[in-house]
Amino acid sequence: MTGGHGRDGGDADVAGVRPARDTDLPAVESLQRFVSHPSPGLLDAWPAVGTLLVAVDADDRPVGYLLGVGAHLTELAVSPDHRREGRATALVEAFRDAHRSGADAADAPLTLLVHP
Repeated sequence: MTGGHGRDGGDADVAGVRPARDTDLPAVESLQRFVSHPSPGLLDAWPAVGTLLVAVDADDRPVGYLLGVGAHLTELAVSPDHRREGRATALVEAFRDAHRSGADAADAPLTLLVHP
């Protein structure tokens, strides 16, 4: 998935979103410091328990991630250097699209818990 919307509503320079690879885990663990209530144990249990998507820069380096368990968005973080570029939106949309592609999930809601 490429594209996105910047703060002015136009296309941002967003390289894309893809499923995480084992080699992305150190970068994701580093990004986890930007989550107010992280779940390191849940990240350690991936991929057995959930979905891990990464937003990547033009060099395919993770600059954001989304961790989901079933239809629940558990963690979402984007590096401060890459915020306001549409990356979080792209991650959520990719998670939604992946969830809705399941035969039984087309009408099932996605959930999330927001911490200030």
